[in-house]
Amino acid sequence: MTDPRRRGPAGAGPRPSPGTSLRLQILGPLRLWRDGVELDAGPRQQAYLLALLLARPGRPISTSNLIDLIWDGDVVPASALNVIHKYVGALRRLLQPGLPHRGTGSYLLRRGNGYVFVAGSAELDAVNFRYLVGSAETSLAEPRDDRAALDHYAEALGLWHGPAGEGLAHGSGAASVFAGLDGEFFDACAAAAELALALGRPERVLKPLQLAAEMAPLHEPVQAALIAALSAAGKHAEAVLVFHAVRKRLSHELGIDPGAAIQAAYLEVLTRTTSPVDAHGADDPPAPAGRPADPARVSPANPVPPATDPGMVGRTEELAKVRQALDAASADRTGLVVVEGEPGIGKTRLLEEVAREAERRGAPVMRGRCLEGGAAPSMWPWIRVVSQVLQTLPVKVREQWLTGELGQLVEPPGNVRTEQVSTDGGAQFWLFEQVVAVFSQAAAQQPLVLVVDDLQWADLASLQLTSHLATRLPAGTVLVCALRDRAPTPGTDLARTLAAVSRQPGHRRIRLGRLGEREVAEIVRYETGYDPGPGAAPLIHARTAGNPFFARELSRLLAGGGPLTEDAVAGAGVPASVRDIVLDRMAGLGDETLRLLRIAALIGREVDLGLLARAVGLDVQACLDALEPLEAMNLLEPAPGNPFSLRFAHDLVRESVADTVHGSLAPPLHLRIADALEKDDAASEAAAERLAYHLWAAGPLAEPARTAGALVRAGRSAALKSAFEAAERQLQAFPDVERRGQNPLRRDIQLLRPGIQALVTGMHGDFDGARARFDAMEAAAGDDAQLITLWAHFSCLLAEMADDPVWALRVVKRTALDPDHPYVYLDHYLRLFWCWARALTDDDDAGGAAAEAEAVLTTGLVDPPMSGLAFHYGLLGQMFLAAGQPDEAARILDLADRTLEAYGQRYAEGLLLLLRARLLQARGAPIAEVRAVAERARALATEREAHLFARRAENFLAELAD
Repeated sequence: MTDPRRRGPAGAGPRPSPGTSLRLQILGPLRLWRDGVELDAGPRQQAYLLALLLARPGRPISTSNLIDLIWDGDVVPASALNVIHKYVGALRRLLQPGLPHRGTGSYLLRRGNGYVFVAGSAELDAVNFRYLVGSAETSLAEPRDDRAALDHYAEALGLWHGPAGEGLAHGSGAASVFAGLDGEFFDACAAAAELALALGRPERVLKPLQLAAEMAPLHEPVQAALIAALSAAGKHAEAVLVFHAVRKRLSHELGIDPGAAIQAAYLEVLTRTTSPVDAHGADDPPAPAGRPADPARVSPANPVPPATDPGMVGRTEELAKVRQALDAASADRTGLVVVEGEPGIGKTRLLEEVAREAERRGAPVMRGRCLEGGAAPSMWPWIRVVSQVLQTLPVKVREQWLTGELGQLVEPPGNVRTEQVSTDGGAQFWLFEQVVAVFSQAAAQQPLVLVVDDLQWADLASLQLTSHLATRLPAGTVLVCALRDRAPTPGTDLARTLAAVSRQPGHRRIRLGRLGEREVAEIVRYETGYDPGPGAAPLIHARTAGNPFFARELSRLLAGGGPLTEDAVAGAGVPASVRDIVLDRMAGLGDETLRLLRIAALIGREVDLGLLARAVGLDVQACLDALEPLEAMNLLEPAPGNPFSLRFAHDLVRESVADTVHGSLAPPLHLRIADALEKDDAASEAAAERLAYHLWAAGPLAEPARTAGALVRAGRSAALKSAFEAAERQLQAFPDVERRGQNPLRRDIQLLRPGIQALVTGMHGDFDGARARFDAMEAAAGDDAQLITLWAHFSCLLAEMADDPVWALRVVKRTALDPDHPYVYLDHYLRLFWCWARALTDDDDAGGAAAEAEAVLTTGLVDPPMSGLAFHYGLLGQMFLAAGQPDEAARILDLADRTLEAYGQRYAEGLLLLLRARLLQARGAPIAEVRAVAERARALATEREAHLFARRAENFLAELAD
């Protein structure tokens, strides 16, 4: 019987005979040939579509997913589906020129609501790769044939020319598509290396291992395999260099040491270099370095393949500026770059990327770093740089330089002078000129890249040399400096240097900002191997404020804990590395400033100055004076758009400070905050919950009756916002509340549950079941005003979702919009229901109802934004459409889209897209365009599990068909 594994992996099919005229490459840059002639894949988006399909041969991708991937992060045009169809048609004709106009061809086929690319191993390298890897694995089964397996592996790995789809701009969604293919390459490399070492044939896998190591500089199994293979091939020095480079990257990027596999490979290198037997002459080849299982890759609970190293996430523009400077040096001009940003923002990581890019171009990189604390010798960073430059020169030339003043500057280790460089202007000038001259001589041989990090700690002489070089930089040289723009705040000497650099023509000043939510999610995905859940991604971004260092450290803390849910992120503590940094900054604070900082941390991420001043017993000006050092240390900063508030730079910083308030320190500080809140506005909804929290945390220092009353008010406030779990927590937090019978909200919560259950039943598609539940709820309500109000609210919500204005009209009339109904906060919603039902059932009243609804929405739901805001904007747009006012409808739908982006309530997205289709219809758009948008709305609503909106889209499409 034929072994089924010989057919290759699923979706690949049997290996066809060669001779096909078409050949496609996705294992590296996208390329395609027909009859030996290379073809152009077409416009960028068309090429991207082809690449996505080639990366998943034999596996369909739905059109909705293709649209999301191609327009990732951009506004999706209404004609997106038509564009996809156009690209598919163009690609079919490109691959098979003789194809009839509407022919499907042999390769790009329709499957359900998507497309699939079908090809054999002779046509597509990805299929061939998987076939060969499958053949290698088959050869390792019984009867075992190791040499045949290695041949198959070597042939498979030789198909790779770079990262899958290299050169195409991958969005965060598409990254996982290509990363999964790259991951197969890395696994095959590690398996092949293990086999090659066992057979004593490391040279068979060296080239692909080097490519894999470049693609994934932090992939430990690949790096370990490369170290072991280099050593086994007799390239011991190269193996040692790889180890030290990997160790440095792991330390800088992740703050960790190399893992067991890399350590074992390096130990093998050391053993080989001291062994009298050469690797190629040993009778028994050494055992290969171990390849530990990757739990993130094999765990059935993990649906996402581990991403490749995200590299410089979100720094595309910054890298482009640096590359422009490198281009200038290659053209015998100069490049001058200053990189600045807050601690942890990625300056050093950017410098490392600069170095990698320069080394790829063949330009040597000379690095120097300024050290904190003033213990380093004067001119320390430039001593390091000059020493490295001298090493690039011929021996005789280098010795000539060392006999002069440069020899006094660059002294051997153990005899480094600590005195300051002479302040004599003339002597200093000629020394600086000699530095310029030696750089010029080195740059005449090849472009030269000089990198100085942490310029904020540079001594005066180093800053003066930097200024001098900025004005006298030799041709073919790039100077890149990095510094913190806070903690410490740049001093006068540094400001002068930066001013000197800024006056030079062509200089580039790069300020690294914080990352967005999508970029942080990409870091988390790489560090943990999991996609953060919908609630987890915003929370991680909020806790780290987009700082890459904090995002990585928090991700490392979360790694290994399973899928990333919102609860998992919220329950994670503060990474030790972050806490250590914050504690180090707090160490030099005075008692008053430290007390102020701790109270601020207990107040929250954003701190009202007035509240803080009252809590510490100072006037506002004295409070600001005490806060000044905290801003310089990057602990507190002005809140954007609010001159009366400060905020912690990152929530992890605030949590680190708050963690220092423990034991007997905490209750009196919480009581101070509670007293300050009561003096301000204890009656406000927001203050009620905050006051209850601080009184409860004050413990026995607060009067029990005072705390009990605050908890009851906080629970009622939470229930009015439908935050039922929070309400329960408030009520259960203080046992005396139950014992005293002061629990009026327990009945309120019981009353809310039937309405929520009925609403959820309808939202999941059982509309008839939901109506029956609401009928029972109405019958049970009788004349109880509370029950009638709640029944009306939830019933009308479902009526709006199901597009049933007649039912909504009857329900609202049952309440008579009683101004004294017990749930006052629902008043705005009930009036919106009333307006919507009128607009859709009375043509003469539609315009007036829509205008009235906009006024109610603006005054009641926008400031502060209430739940369902994007949904209700959509319904307002529907009202204007019913009133025959498409321009007003378009304006409101734009507001709905912006609201959806701002607050992330994605449930209504399918409805908003459906209303866009109706707007196109009202404006006389072609029926095909209207249908395309409606189909997209149906697909999106289905994807979001918004069943009622999907049904509305289906009804609209049926209308169009009629």
